[in-house]
Amino acid sequence: MKRFIGFIATVALLEGVLSPSQAQFRWNPKPLPACRTFPITEIGFNYRISSDQATDQQLYIASDLGFMRNLSTRYALGASNFVGFGDDSEFRGGLKLRVRKWFTNGTSLDISPGILLWDSIWRFSRPGFTGSVDLKFEEWFGLSLIFEYRRAREEMYAHDTGIYLGMKSGSSAGLIGHGVVGLVAGVVGLIFLASFQSN
Repeated sequence: MKRFIGFIATVALLEGVLSPSQAQFRWNPKPLPACRTFPITEIGFNYRISSDQATDQQLYIASDLGFMRNLSTRYALGASNFVGFGDDSEFRGGLKLRVRKWFTNGTSLDISPGILLWDSIWRFSRPGFTGSVDLKFEEWFGLSLIFEYRRAREEMYAHDTGIYLGMKSGSSAGLIGHGVVGLVAGVVGLIFLASFQSN
């Protein structure tokens, strides 16, 4: 833990000292030559637009944490850990490969295919498929289209094909969003635990 904190402090110090042309790591992603590597700290709020009846889920919070590396002034490649939370108390997660196309310093397109490695609903088998296409106007605001496919374990259950449309934030706004969601989830968990114990 101390080494991790030391690493973050060193990165922050270098970020403040180095000129933009020299900076290698940036919390606020930019294409080359301003930045070589950058973190993925995205959180998105999405609404289900597909009419599949395999689940009652409508609202979907999607979290992506990972890293990317600029390969050129136009393209970046990386990976992220994906976790999704539904308003029906379902949650699932997996890994994504990420490819970014830079249009300008603030505008980019991300294509992120991935696999679902775990799921809180037992009736769906693993692995499943997840993928997203994100158009970002700035790192703190973007439009997101998410596609998921989960196979049913048994014939009596339906497969789930989910398509979600929403907005997402990254960089510092994404970190703040993760903190808010984590705080709310913690408070809700404590309330649930307290009510469960009182019964």
